[in-house]
Amino acid sequence: MAPDWGDAVEIMEGEVPVFWASSLTAQDALARAELAISITVSPGHMLITDLDARADAGAFKVY
Repeated sequence: MAPDWGDAVEIMEGEVPVFWASSLTAQDALARAELAISITVSPGHMLITDLDARADAGAFKVY
C-alpha cells in the first residue's frame, strides 16, 4: 500500500511507527467533510487567534 503523499518507509522489526499529521492531512479531511466554510492556514501564514469561540469576529477575508 502506497502513502497518499511522500515516499513509503520500511518499518523494521522492533521499531514503533509514529506519524505526524501535516497540513495536508487537515486539508484532505476538510475537503471530504464538504463543509460550507472552514477557517485554516495559508502556506507561510499560521492562523493564531485569541478570540473566544463565542465571540463575534465580524467580517473575515477568505483566501
